[in-house]
Amino acid sequence: MDTTHVTQDFYLVDMDYDAEERSLSFSVNDRDYVGVVGPTVVGYALSGKYILVKQRPKFFLEPKSTRKPLYYIVDTDVERLRMPEQGVMGPMVLSDFNETCKKMRIRTPVRFLED
Repeated sequence: MDTTHVTQDFYLVDMDYDAEERSLSFSVNDRDYVGVVGPTVVGYALSGKYILVKQRPKFFLEPKSTRKPLYYIVDTDVERLRMPEQGVMGPMVLSDFNETCKKMRIRTPVRFLED
């Protein structure tokens, strides 16, 4: 397993060192993680207390480049950290993601940090 720190106790986790298995996860302790957004996470951006996540959902035998992206808004507020999956909005298509960000006054990224 390979991990990359995102913010606070949130990490990108590659199971079996495979980027196709990359998820956004919450660190419970030094060895254990709770999945928040499943594979395949291809990008993220930070905006205030939110992690904005771009995912190309993993489907059997479908190449990552042909998968339609979905988007999530993850609230990192300390009150939600006991059950981080409750702080997840999504999945959303890009137009819904942009509209939700606008309503919540979340600054959307110019681009996501990607592979």
